[in-house]
Amino acid sequence: MVASRNNDREIRYEIIEHIGVISSFSTGWKKELNIVKWNDGTAKYDIRDWDPEHEHMSRGITLHDKEMEAIVKMVCGRSGNQNGNAQAHETDTYAVPEPEHAENPEHQQAPF
Repeated sequence: MVASRNNDREIRYEIIEHIGVISSFSTGWKKELNIVKWNDGTAKYDIRDWDPEHEHMSRGITLHDKEMEAIVKMVCGRSGNQNGNAQAHETDTYAVPEPEHAENPEHQQAPF
């Protein structure tokens, strides 16, 4: 799909896999976790709000596989603490790849 033109540049996207809805809003929009391919680049995890037809979206965040793995490890690591007071330790680090700015949609304005 073509989302919009931004400075005479089309933003193309394809939702490769819909993983789930994180939350829903009274407007019909939903915050979703999907795997999305932006501008014919590598498919990545994507968290953002979408309209019901998936034609318009808010700004969001894309994550490489390793980045998503790091987040899952962090969340799972803190879920064992019943009081919710888990703290990150300086030794808890997760290696993630350098961002690919050329295909990073955060550096482009998302249509609204």
